[in-house]
Amino acid sequence: YPLRGIEEVLLSEDNKGLRAGCDTPAGDLQLIVIHPVSPVSPGDARLRDAQLHKLLSEMQQVPGACLVLGDFNSSPWTATMRAFEEQTHFQNARRGRGLNGTWPSWNWLLRVPIDHIYHSPEIVIHRSWVGSSAGSDHLPVLVDCVLHQTVTTQSAD
Repeated sequence: YPLRGIEEVLLSEDNKGLRAGCDTPAGDLQLIVIHPVSPVSPGDARLRDAQLHKLLSEMQQVPGACLVLGDFNSSPWTATMRAFEEQTHFQNARRGRGLNGTWPSWNWLLRVPIDHIYHSPEIVIHRSWVGSSAGSDHLPVLVDCVLHQTVTTQSAD
């Protein structure tokens, strides 16, 4: 389905994500793609956390079905991601499906899951997996999902 209304999502002065809509047979789907800064120093870790906090406010403004995906530069067991998940009604598509490390792609022994797909309650994940290397230092995260059709009722006057 073609994307529409592509716009920047300002996470911080030097970091932007993208937001786009997509018309599907089941209704509107919003996509947000992000890549917060890598936490290579304590200052960068604080900036990454602030960027994720900004993302939370962006997610709260989405009125319906939404997928949020990208390199979050944080694994699911960190305090940062636990706090992120506690503050949103979105769920991690890989929750309960194993470790599935995505970075670094070239060393299976060191791989950690820092790439995530979060979905709103209107979306059901049937399958989530990590794909084969496509030449990046990260492996892709893939999902089979269904967007439940929105049913509108009208009252008789």
